[in-house]
Amino acid sequence: MTEDAFFARLFARLPAPGDAWVVPPGDDCAALAHGGELLLLAVDQIVGGKHYYLTGPHETPPEAAGRKLLARNLSDVAAMGGVPTACLLAGAFGPGRDTGWLERFYDGII
Repeated sequence: MTEDAFFARLFARLPAPGDAWVVPPGDDCAALAHGGELLLLAVDQIVGGKHYYLTGPHETPPEAAGRKLLARNLSDVAAMGGVPTACLLAGAFGPGRDTGWLERFYDGII
């Protein structure tokens, strides 16, 4: 199943978006009417081993992986004509990622 087909099936099961949704989830960003403006909501992830190298001679520095995570989401906001004011990120890391690696990853975001 393709990503688009999966999301089409998923969104068909959800309640219809309220009037506040200008652009429902599924585009680069969802757009929500908020206080006379549009609030753009983006969440895009990176996956170790797919979007960055976990090991080997070309292992991606944690700072570069963090920067890529933020850049993917900022790009989606920019594609919708938005100006970022804050970010909300989510991550899932394997047990091999120690505190030092995670701090360096965060350094790439800030």
